[in-house]
Amino acid sequence: RGNAGWPSRAASAGRLGTALLESAGGGADGNRRPDAQAAALGCECAETCVCCAATQAHTKAPMIALWREGGGEGRLHVVLVTCQIGLTVIAFSTPLFERRLDGSLALLLAHYGFNFNGFYSMFELGMLSAAVGGWALIMSATFWVFIIVCPLVRGFSLLHLLLTPLTRPTARRLHAVSRAVSYYYAFEVMLVAVPLIGITIQPMTSSLFTDFNTPICKQINQAFPNPPGTDPPNLCFTITVVPSAGYWVVAAAVGLFLVSGFDGSPTHKFIHRRLYPGDEPPPNLAACTALCCGRS
Repeated sequence: RGNAGWPSRAASAGRLGTALLESAGGGADGNRRPDAQAAALGCECAETCVCCAATQAHTKAPMIALWREGGGEGRLHVVLVTCQIGLTVIAFSTPLFERRLDGSLALLLAHYGFNFNGFYSMFELGMLSAAVGGWALIMSATFWVFIIVCPLVRGFSLLHLLLTPLTRPTARRLHAVSRAVSYYYAFEVMLVAVPLIGITIQPMTSSLFTDFNTPICKQINQAFPNPPGTDPPNLCFTITVVPSAGYWVVAAAVGLFLVSGFDGSPTHKFIHRRLYPGDEPPPNLAACTALCCGRS
């Protein structure tokens, strides 16, 4: 008895599917038989074409720009991503660290017009590593991918997803590519590398020229004494790496990328929720604990 109305409902669904297909097909396509149009849409029968046609229409229809769907939150993410791109450009263009020569030998060289001190940005480091050529180009290419190319591609792809109306399949493909690109980001590595180089290179280079292995350092120390506070006072030569202004810009860029760039950041989740509205996030610790306690 519960299935007594099924034939009439199936017939009604079939007529609705046929009408929908005729109105969507237009012209010669409107004269197709329901089964032929069902096959064209990949449906098993005319009764299921209502769902298939609606799904395809929803999939192919141009989407509204994602930032408009989110209202104030969407505008906030546009601002965050725009600032992220600008800060990324400033970070790899601003001097990251200073290489400084200290000691009486450095004072001697400076007295005769030789100055080996210098400031280096991440962009300049990429250019310097490529200048040698040969196998160094592989190292340079890797550096450019992680420091210059992918951070910019990630930012601009997120901005494109937020501002440009795209079809859902196109937006999802771009979202997947942008997500993969976000893994090739190494600004945080530079935050560790700069102080690590400073800690290691100074004691290593200070032992290259000393009074013991280079006796002439005694005469150099007498002619060009080190300024007060130098440790040791008879220091002959050392190289010091000191973080510069760009180091703190990189730190700020990493902080902003945590909010708007990394996979799992609030901006990434904002876009993901609108491209995959049926995708439920995994349960957090509180939900798992409540579930386990409920079962026990």
